Amino acid sequence: MIGWLFSAATVAADQTPMVTPGDKLGTLVLSLMGVVALLVGVLYFARRHMPQFKAGPIKVVAQQQLGTRAKLVLVEVGEEQMLVSVAGNEVRLIKALDKPVKENG
Repeated sequence: MIGWLFSAATVAADQTPMVTPGDKLGTLVLSLMGVVALLVGVLYFARRHMPQFKAGPIKVVAQQQLGTRAKLVLVEVGEEQMLVSVAGNEVRLIKALDKPVKENG
């Protein structure tokens, strides 16, 4: 009886499937597809449920770079336009325009 149990265990051990490189590649591809699907799902959720920032009454009409850190910006707030200077952490009003400048377009 012991011989029969030993031979049955040997046969069962011989019938275990071998893991081939193709099996490992398939597992890797499926894992990567799962991660990509999870990432797409998270991005979709974030885009749908995060607050959206809409353009309010303030609009940048034009800007001109003056140097590495300074530029002139033409800003429109409602019906008024203002020319402001932006340099580093400083913003200064240059002039509030009497006649609005038309946009290029």
